[in-house]
Amino acid sequence: MDAKLQGDDEEAYNRQFSRFVGAGIGADDLEALYTAAHAAIRKDPTKKRAALELGYFKKREAPKDEKKVVKKRFNKARQSIEQRKARIRQKLVAKGVTSIKAEVDAFNTFVRNSGRGVGASGGPPPLGPDGKPVVVQKKKKGGWETAPAEGESKEEAAPEAE
Repeated sequence: MDAKLQGDDEEAYNRQFSRFVGAGIGADDLEALYTAAHAAIRKDPTKKRAALELGYFKKREAPKDEKKVVKKRFNKARQSIEQRKARIRQKLVAKGVTSIKAEVDAFNTFVRNSGRGVGASGGPPPLGPDGKPVVVQKKKKGGWETAPAEGESKEEAAPEAE
């Protein structure tokens, strides 16, 4: 608060410091006011609010429950192996799977019969409609040669020449 402005232009002083004048605070009272405020902050730095006060300008409808604290969690909580297995079982039951062993056996039969995994990987040979291994052809220098499937002799696999 400027004592010089108060003496020179009373109207500008009242316009600029109207809240101080309305509260009855003069230029000499400011230092004591700030000293008291700093002492109160050092004594208890946490701000005490009324039970219905929310921030600076808002009001609560009901007092805040001090015991109810909601912790925020942004990542998924770690699960034990039993919890993970139970979750997988729950998903499988929702899909209608009753036995995991039956599903695995059905999948292995499908892979075995579909011919996947044959070749350089050394998987089982594909099965024909009669359940016997299908004849696989291999390319050699002179052209294609019919090779016997596993468990067959070369004569059984070779096509008849007429």
